[in-house]
Amino acid sequence: MKHLIITADDYGVFPAINQAVIEAAQARKLNSVAALMNYDREDGKSYNSSIENLKLLLDQTSGDIEVGCHLTITSGKPVTGDKMAFACDNEGNFLTYTEMRNYKQPEELKALKEELCEQIKRMEINSFKPKHLTNHHNSLTLFRHHFDIYMEVARLFNLPMRSTVVEPTGKQNFYLKFLNHTLQDDIHAIDRNEMKKFADEINEHFTKNANGIKSPHKVDSRHYGPLNFLPLVRMAELAFVAQKKNQLDSLYQSFNSSEASSLELMLHLAKATGIKVERDNELKYTGIDKSYFDSRAIEFRSIMNYDMSSWNGVEVKGWGQL
Repeated sequence: MKHLIITADDYGVFPAINQAVIEAAQARKLNSVAALMNYDREDGKSYNSSIENLKLLLDQTSGDIEVGCHLTITSGKPVTGDKMAFACDNEGNFLTYTEMRNYKQPEELKALKEELCEQIKRMEINSFKPKHLTNHHNSLTLFRHHFDIYMEVARLFNLPMRSTVVEPTGKQNFYLKFLNHTLQDDIHAIDRNEMKKFADEINEHFTKNANGIKSPHKVDSRHYGPLNFLPLVRMAELAFVAQKKNQLDSLYQSFNSSEASSLELMLHLAKATGIKVERDNELKYTGIDKSYFDSRAIEFRSIMNYDMSSWNGVEVKGWGQL
């Protein structure tokens, strides 16, 4: 039997995302959640912290879900505070993925490793054992020295990590080209060339240096989107949901006929009422695009209406069974 993991990213901050993830988990449409651990309660606001949201998820799913740490250096604030000031704006928020830099000084890399470890420890000190590691915006996979620290942290905590083999390749290549273009005002051409070069080398680099780190053979992002270029109306929404059914059907066909024995399907969900999505505008957390919530809502409707029980030869299993 082939091994399928279905992960919802970005849990732990925005209520619209959290509610969608909880409902999808309760409906057994996913078995894995990637949770952000760097949101604390804001003064005068009623939004739960990351830890409070994690407790809510496990309470409402009877703990029957594998939660991992969604490591971030491109959203919210660092949990180690000023130690990561070099990666933050004037308000102490991480630079977003379209603003980030190539952090490569020894003191920066030391601080980066400490930050990632502390995000994981936030789960552990609250009696939650993370089951896997992923990273927001793939920001830790862009430069070799960042990725090496990511792998060091995975070994240190003995955790499996998301695959470096991202499909569809066309979609991944578009994302990398977009980043290379967007970062041209923030990152030197030498660093952008380094990023481009490592994108071609990362899979081989992981294979040679994993040293016991487990990972699914592939991660698939085809369910992600559409990009939020136009306001979504009911007819467009139905068309997109139908399109996503076809995408998931094609994923089954390609996975079932491939040599890969394990695959992670990556989801980005949000809950809507009718066609209205609560954007949680008063919540101050950078690095998650609220204009994309409509597209997240389409992903939610799609996965809630899709039946994977017909995927013969494929079994939904956890990270610990890799």
